[in-house]
Amino acid sequence: MAAPGGRRTHHTVIYLSWPEASAFEAVRALDSHQAGRPLSRADWLVRTIEPRLRTAEEDPTLPVHLKTRCRTAVEALDAERTRPLTRRPGRPPTVY
Repeated sequence: MAAPGGRRTHHTVIYLSWPEASAFEAVRALDSHQAGRPLSRADWLVRTIEPRLRTAEEDPTLPVHLKTRCRTAVEALDAERTRPLTRRPGRPPTVY
């Protein structure tokens, strides 16, 4: 999910207030506990967003340009998963 095997990543900064950041981390920690292993912020975000994208892609009430954008995003995620994993030496990702 979060560019395994040294793939290029796109860094996104979202400014949150301290209470918003605390809520974000609390939900991520909850989902990590339920998953049985720690989830990185990137993995958690993709796992949270992807079901909504797949639902929106099939929603007949949405405008075509939004459905197309959701479909393109889902196709990109699916293509990312089918790429072979390349093992590279280096420090493993850190889960905070």
